[in-house]
Formats: sequence, structure tokens, C-alpha cells
Amino acid sequence: MKFGLQHTLKIVAKYADAFNLFGSVETVKRKLSVLKEHCKSVGRDYDSILKTKLGLVLIDKDKEVAKKRMQQISKAIPEEQITEFAIYGTREDVLRQIKLLEDAGIQYFIVDLDPARELEALEIFSQDVIRKF
Repeated sequence: MKFGLQHTLKIVAKYADAFNLFGSVETVKRKLSVLKEHCKSVGRDYDSILKTKLGLVLIDKDKEVAKKRMQQISKAIPEEQITEFAIYGTREDVLRQIKLLEDAGIQYFIVDLDPARELEALEIFSQDVIRKF
């Protein structure tokens, strides 16, 4: 049985109503490019598939505090791979990163907020990020 990105995205192109991605902006762009090609090959309207992304979001007034918190949460993950599953930084950093995902083709962003500060993070995210969109 075949598995992997090419095979999975071919199935998405043929049958899916939505596609939830993981990855950095670069990874998302690459996956959506492959999906677009598969849609062409099967005669499917690429825009008929909802593109979503799930990711951890850490927001702090201080970028270094957010970075240290992210390193604590993701101890076992190499720093260069953190952007594959998380967005962190100041409100402005998070807004910029979400905008880049939107520009790449993400239509819905599903967030997982800092579990140690979930209510505070939800308030910051709703007031300072969601309202900007």
C-alpha cells in the first residue's frame, strides 16, 4: 500500500471537502502546490477544497519570553522544526505569521493556545489577533 504526501494529496484532490495541514509557511506552500497539481490532474476545482491549519500559538509582549516558553514546551524538538507546528512571538509577530499562512492559501486557522496561560492567551488572541482579520 502506498503512503506519503503524494498519495495522500491525490486522495484529497479526488474526495476531500477539506484539508487540514501541519507545517511552516514553506511546508504549507509546498503541500498546497502539490494539491493544486493533483486537482488539475483529476479535474477537480482546487478552490472547492477548504484549506485549514492546526497550530500552537504562544503570544507574549516580549518575543524572548515567548521563545523561551516555546523551548520549554517543545524540549525534544530541534529548534529549526518548531515552526512546523507552532507560531510564537509578540502580537505583531503572530499576526504577521498568520497573514503569511493566509497568503499561502490557508482559509481557517485552528489554534491551540499556551496550556499554562490558556485564558490569558485566549483573551490576547481574541482581542489582538482575531480582530485584525
